[in-house]
Amino acid sequence: MPESQVWIADKSRSTYENAKYGAELVKGRGISRIVLVTDAYHMPRAEGCFRKQGLSVAPAPCGFIYYPHWEELLPRWRAIEQNELTVHEFLGLAWYRLRGWI
Repeated sequence: MPESQVWIADKSRSTYENAKYGAELVKGRGISRIVLVTDAYHMPRAEGCFRKQGLSVAPAPCGFIYYPHWEELLPRWRAIEQNELTVHEFLGLAWYRLRGWI
């Protein structure tokens, strides 16, 4: 990919700021429709933020969490990690809605 087609938004510290600064970056180049790539569990909040910035979003989630065997449901460190991700996203969605970011 030519270096001239690589744009970096490096000011953001959150999903909201990523959407805000990213929207400024692409809108400044006449772009209003984007493909948004992020982890599947994070997509609802990220997509909401980018849409709130006035962009048309084509979601392209990745990093799906898949449990192939029932043994994966037994208590283990991995389950605790997944619970943290779930709680983080649930609270993040609530907080972003309260702030009017999505």
